[in-house]
Amino acid sequence: MAWQDRLQSCVYTSPSGAEFTLQYEDVRRKLKKKTTVFEFVSSNDVYVQDNFAGAKAYPMSVYFSGEDHDTQANEFFESLSEQGAGKLQHPIYGLLTVNATDDIEQVDRLKTGANQSAFTITFIETITDLYPSAQ
Repeated sequence: MAWQDRLQSCVYTSPSGAEFTLQYEDVRRKLKKKTTVFEFVSSNDVYVQDNFAGAKAYPMSVYFSGEDHDTQANEFFESLSEQGAGKLQHPIYGLLTVNATDDIEQVDRLKTGANQSAFTITFIETITDLYPSAQ
């Protein structure tokens, strides 16, 4: 099976249950390691304290196009401001529980993008229980 056959639809479901099928461009993910580097005086030795993995980020460029792109984009924008975790069916990385973080940018390409509304978003994978259990 080729990688193209393994691609999933990209769907975001807001905390209130509103569902949006997103068109997307190239995707990526980032992992933050919880590490501290200790460098010793009078020695070239270094110790790295490794405290497991931290935040997993999924920066995305997504867009809506077509006759009703503006209304879809406005509803999507409002759904991203809801409090709580949503669900992201990522095209490559599977079903994720996420929050949109940092700045969310909406660009309405009325002339240059043939009626597109595009978003730049960073989703961070999250837990829903405030106190995680030890693994």
